[in-house]
Amino acid sequence: MCGAVLALMQEVVLWQSSRSYRGLPLGEAWALVDTRSLGMLRAAVTQYLHPALWEHGIAAVLGWRGWAVLGLLGLVLLGFDWLKGRVRRR
Repeated sequence: MCGAVLALMQEVVLWQSSRSYRGLPLGEAWALVDTRSLGMLRAAVTQYLHPALWEHGIAAVLGWRGWAVLGLLGLVLLGFDWLKGRVRRR
């Protein structure tokens, strides 16, 4: 969830500085941080798993806004933690 908040804050700062909104996709933000690791992930997925998984799955997710992807992941993890707590209490 913190990653989602930070990604959203980054978009707001970029929006304020440029006076026009242009959302930052997760893949572009990742490439700004470490282009090499993104290329290595692509090579590993296409070589060891399946090229269609990259083209139709991972590449599509990397095109989504970073705050949305990280926020959804955070909510899923919070849900799992909540379920684990409910099972443990019984």
